[in-house]
Amino acid sequence: MSAMWSVCALLVVLASASASPRVAAPMPPLHNLLDSFASWEAALENGVDVQEKLLDSGTPVLPPIDNTRHYFGTAAVVTEHGYPVEEYKVNTTDGYVITIFRIPPSQACLQPNKTVRAVFIMHGLLSSSTDWCAPPANRAIPYLLSNCCYDVWLGNARGTTESRDAGKYSPDDGRYWDFTWHEIGVYDVPASIDFILNFTKQPNLHYVGHSQGSLVYFVMASEVPGSMDKIRSAHLLAPSVYMKCIKSAALRLGSIELTPVWRVAQLLNNRALLEILPHSLPLVLFGDTFCSYRTPITQQACFLLIDLIGGSNPKQRDTARLSDYMANFPGGSALKQLAHFGQLIHASSEVFRKFDYGSVENMKRYNATVPPEYNVSRAGTSNLTLVYGLNDFLAVQSNVDKLHRLNPSSKVVVVPDAMWNHFDFIIGLGVKENVNDDVIARIKDFDARNP
Repeated sequence: MSAMWSVCALLVVLASASASPRVAAPMPPLHNLLDSFASWEAALENGVDVQEKLLDSGTPVLPPIDNTRHYFGTAAVVTEHGYPVEEYKVNTTDGYVITIFRIPPSQACLQPNKTVRAVFIMHGLLSSSTDWCAPPANRAIPYLLSNCCYDVWLGNARGTTESRDAGKYSPDDGRYWDFTWHEIGVYDVPASIDFILNFTKQPNLHYVGHSQGSLVYFVMASEVPGSMDKIRSAHLLAPSVYMKCIKSAALRLGSIELTPVWRVAQLLNNRALLEILPHSLPLVLFGDTFCSYRTPITQQACFLLIDLIGGSNPKQRDTARLSDYMANFPGGSALKQLAHFGQLIHASSEVFRKFDYGSVENMKRYNATVPPEYNVSRAGTSNLTLVYGLNDFLAVQSNVDKLHRLNPSSKVVVVPDAMWNHFDFIIGLGVKENVNDDVIARIKDFDARNP
């Protein structure tokens, strides 16, 4: 039994991390990876023991699946939570079509001589706007903001589940997938913000980003002149920007040598290789069915990927809604996007820079053999807040500290829960008390001081 679960755990990590078949130095710290496997092997075996005892006692371990709660897509999820929702298409200046959603303020919020401020919320890697909206309304930040009379807007990066419309290229064309998070920060986010400001007739808005949604904020600040003038306040949750010191051995292993794989896929114009983890039927069936069974073994298996990548925090696990979350995740991304992260993780020093095409192509694109670094200090305004958890495997303390040093006027907030991990910011049971209440209080305080 022990050997079987070791092999299963290894296969899950390798498959989920999209590792290249070619493995080259430098290798990740294997003791971290082995520790992860050992702890999860013990947890899974314990789950099997508990399940076998339940079966022996005649206790039912497969409760009926409540499929009536399982909604797919942002509009359906928001509607199911009892809130109005609007969908808009936004054209970027480089020819892509992305989708943003709005939870409009209620009529009770629309009072004479009172401005209803807009808040733009941006998701992370392999995520979409749906993930923000899937938790219960009494703790998910879009609904909490709406309850406080804010005009809530949810962004979606190109290539994700909600943003796959054909523009210059169709998602079925391999050329569509020639982008990284650089393009999301330079084109998608600015286009979304401009659309919202034009729609609301307001000069600026509040920004909330998680993980990659925080990273693209710094890309925008660095590369899009005037973008910071459109931000009232920014609240960056688990800001994954400087990546060299991440604790996730699974992500380190899975990101080795992705750039050569991308080059081959690009040469072949192979869409199947250029797109990573799209929202597909097998994943839906896994999330909507397998994760619905609340048995020790299925719960451990479904949380395995989350914990190996982002950190483990059993007390924050929402087992009752796990299948809802898994049914809408992952939301897809480009291979080049993951390769760009891999370059940061495996760089010889701690850097945050543009995509490395190799010295020859770099010279053509950047007029330098080495890609230029982003100037993150351009985000350094007094209305910037960085929020991180002590058990986050991706947005680790040293990386956040560097962001703060480069933006000394920013505020740094540590989540009180010492085990808070990367995904607790979205689906943790205590996300309202640990994170969202504080974010909303800061937004309201800023508006009170700056009417």
